[in-house]
Amino acid sequence: MIYWREDYNFGISEIDKQHQKLIDIINRLYNAFINRTQDAEMQKVLDELLVYSRVHFTTEEFYFKQFNYPETEEHIKEHKSFILKIQELRTQAGENAGKFIFSLISYLQEWITKHICEVDKKYVSCFKKNMVF
Repeated sequence: MIYWREDYNFGISEIDKQHQKLIDIINRLYNAFINRTQDAEMQKVLDELLVYSRVHFTTEEFYFKQFNYPETEEHIKEHKSFILKIQELRTQAGENAGKFIFSLISYLQEWITKHICEVDKKYVSCFKKNMVF
């Protein structure tokens, strides 16, 4: 489980809500794994994670371009890498998602917390300077 921590909160409402939803989806995947939910149900949660990750990344990237954020290219590479990794693990899981979910959850937990606390935190001053709260 990933618990929302105060240092995940940037004071940018739209981004904070999206980060919370991403964490919620990851936690639902974890709960599905712990409760030995059917593979098809876990695949649905993985699909939701992919779709919502794209929504969130599109939001950030829109602001990057609008504000000419200097680390845009590097940040977008991280987004693409994340999506590719999730797609790869989802494909490997196939009909037997339970085998891969544990390693996927470990990856997600490490990636999301590091991404929010280190990578995303870098754009906060740029967004706030441009009146995004």
